[in-house]
Amino acid sequence: MKKILAVAALGFAIIACETQKPPLVPSVATINGYTFTNKAAGQVKLSVSALDNQNQVLPSGQISNASVSNLAVSNSRLALQASSATVTVCANIRVDSSGALRCAIILDSTGSMADNDPPTVIGDFTTTARNQAAKTFVARMGANDQAATASFDTGTPATSPYLALKLTQDFTANKTLLRTGVDAATKQNTGTNLWNAVFDAGNLLATQSSTNRIALVLTDGKNTFTTGKTVDEAIANATSKGVKVYMIGLGTPASLDSENMERIARETGGLYATTGQTTELGNLFNGVFNSTQAQGCMEITFNPVPAPGTVVSGTLNFSVNGVALSTSFSITF
Repeated sequence: MKKILAVAALGFAIIACETQKPPLVPSVATINGYTFTNKAAGQVKLSVSALDNQNQVLPSGQISNASVSNLAVSNSRLALQASSATVTVCANIRVDSSGALRCAIILDSTGSMADNDPPTVIGDFTTTARNQAAKTFVARMGANDQAATASFDTGTPATSPYLALKLTQDFTANKTLLRTGVDAATKQNTGTNLWNAVFDAGNLLATQSSTNRIALVLTDGKNTFTTGKTVDEAIANATSKGVKVYMIGLGTPASLDSENMERIARETGGLYATTGQTTELGNLFNGVFNSTQAQGCMEITFNPVPAPGTVVSGTLNFSVNGVALSTSFSITF
């Protein structure tokens, strides 16, 4: 609709037209990750965002009519029905962080990544799913956002003064440089110095003045560097420097340390997400970006409580501003 403004001055009228933009209409829902509210009680909090048909994240939205369906578990001894899950809205969609985004994109470059996320062209790691997912994240960054790229493994010398991180591109808004940095960070070497990498992420992001600072850490394995920093030290360093850590796991409950990765995410204000399929990595990286723009949350309470190591999957159904949406979820207890 148009609002007509008339101003009389010096005997003549000036007519100005101000076009009001129509409200954004939600088209797609995403689950960006989760953290446990009370794991022992079966309570988990999921971050959700809504996007319009132009792939723009809605900055606000009223969530209603939440429910779950299509529940499935990896442990056949546990039966969950739709009635086994109660959903409550813990926050409507809103912008949580202010200021331009500063993101450290940190990719596991251990040898097992070549097995779990192999290149589609032999020897060309730019054709891996993680490489493409990271580049999609970069492509969606705004004009004032900046990112840095790094890899970690025990065989590549770290960039001084870091313990694990091989910095392949320092913070920049130049997307060409960032794509080159992602390429350099996508490789294979030796063991997993994961907690050192998370510790380093806090120090790397502390160089940035923005208050909207996140680390996006992808790994396919458990920490194997036992003489390095502990989980507690990694959490304390990130927290003291105001860094939210988003942990993404590629693997199974047996191959990942989901308990500590989720704990790092929860205690630093980030999110945890995991998948066993490389084809899902793009969605997980997109979910991290969506959450930095605007997010809401829904809490699911499972009864009976799934046993440790159980993967619970299903569909989360809800409405945003009266528009019905649904999206799948996967939670590792």
